[in-house]
Amino acid sequence: MRSIKFTPLEKISVASSASYSFYAVVLDATIGYRNFDICVCSLKIIDPTCYYTNDEEDNESTVETVNTGSSKKTTVVTNTSFCCVTIFANNAEQLPRIKKVGDIIRIIKAKCTYYKGMKQFNVNLHYSSSVVVFDGDEMTNEELKAFPTGRYKPYHCSRKTFDFTKDEEKLLQGTRDWSNDFFSKNIGFPSDMFTTLDKVKEKKSGEIDVHCQVVAIETQYVGRAKLSLRDQSGVLFKMAVREKDQWDLHVNDVIRIRSAVIDSYRGSKLELHIQPKSNIMKFLKTSKLSHQLLDEVTLDEKILRMMLCDEEKEILDHRRYISKVTDMHKTLPITSLFEIYHGNRMDGNIARAKFYILNVQPYDAREFVQGFCHVCVDTFSLKNLVTHDLQDEETKSNQVYCPTCKNKSELIYMLQFLVKDDSTEHTAQFYKVLLYSFQGKCDRFFGGNKPVNLYKNEKSCEILKKYVKLLTKFNIYIDGVLEKRQESPKSPPYFLLVETELERKYIEAFIR
Repeated sequence: MRSIKFTPLEKISVASSASYSFYAVVLDATIGYRNFDICVCSLKIIDPTCYYTNDEEDNESTVETVNTGSSKKTTVVTNTSFCCVTIFANNAEQLPRIKKVGDIIRIIKAKCTYYKGMKQFNVNLHYSSSVVVFDGDEMTNEELKAFPTGRYKPYHCSRKTFDFTKDEEKLLQGTRDWSNDFFSKNIGFPSDMFTTLDKVKEKKSGEIDVHCQVVAIETQYVGRAKLSLRDQSGVLFKMAVREKDQWDLHVNDVIRIRSAVIDSYRGSKLELHIQPKSNIMKFLKTSKLSHQLLDEVTLDEKILRMMLCDEEKEILDHRRYISKVTDMHKTLPITSLFEIYHGNRMDGNIARAKFYILNVQPYDAREFVQGFCHVCVDTFSLKNLVTHDLQDEETKSNQVYCPTCKNKSELIYMLQFLVKDDSTEHTAQFYKVLLYSFQGKCDRFFGGNKPVNLYKNEKSCEILKKYVKLLTKFNIYIDGVLEKRQESPKSPPYFLLVETELERKYIEAFIR
């Protein structure tokens, strides 16, 4: 195995034409994007010899004499806050996609030049250069026991294989330890490398980089999601992303958005959008900025209530269970949806689950209530249905007769929820839960409101629409009992929501 000399960033000279290899910590990065006929990725890197702190005395510059051709020499002053790297490749798959600020990068055979006061490294992957990237977060003791060599496994390699020596293990771990220690004590970014959104008073041209906390993640449709975010100045904003751009984001993650563009700014509503080269990077778990942002964007109860009740700010900072099961089922253990639908983890035919609702069907709220004929054992729509000629108008609108057999029929809720839970959150899988209130099952689910003919009762219809808006809010969860039903041994099973009730404090807060 060949030995590679790794050079600290400070020792690399812009005056030399040699190729250098080094380990460094990633401060900033774009994702790979196509520039004419070549793919490009830009990074900013630091190491123990080249970094930025808030102490101006630490941020020194170096002076070198550089050949510029034609026997001319010039003296350049190089900033030592960070170095720039540009990586070139024939295809985007070769380029690294950096997950975190603080990840460790190993670069083999980079040329160093001088550009705008910085050391600029050019890395050509279509020649002899290579790039390997390691996770900057230290593994827990449990993770190390399960995967002892995990701290030396990269998550990106520009080639199919790479050499890695014992000496490099020490160098990698030393760089990782320094990275965690550095970011736990320092922000690490000069003020011109990010924008606080309280200073954005109108639509600003050009790109901005933002440090912010994820407040909510709202799935819009397959492959797309909308992030609700809050930066360190307290400004709330939204940004639509593709799922592949999210890097497994969760609520309360602190992230850096590189190269975003202001899409709209109207009053208090700010939206950003990302570009082909934009990147979303988490901060290390131990970083000072993560703790600082989480402290600064903590919402008090007054602001939280405004966010809950304002239609323009339909986000919650953490999950809330708005329903509860009765005493009869409180002792039932919680079972995941995956186990309920794919395993055999039910107490007889019932199971208790906690889940959130992505979608409610039918889309026409007036169809939430159907007629159910006990003679025909069938349901029917109330649209254009002729009701019995009774004197009391309210009773008239709720007294229905089967259009087939003319017998008096029962009004029931008949809805379908598309749901997920923690066991299926990071998969494309979702499940159907039915709310059919015949035989009294969950007939008072909507705050005790009994089923009525919604084609005749507009007020009740509007109330149910508000319930649906609440149920599909991000971070709103249901704690309920599901019952397994099966028409025949060969037919697929389906699941009914048979027991849960919404808590009154949420009804009073949301349903007005």
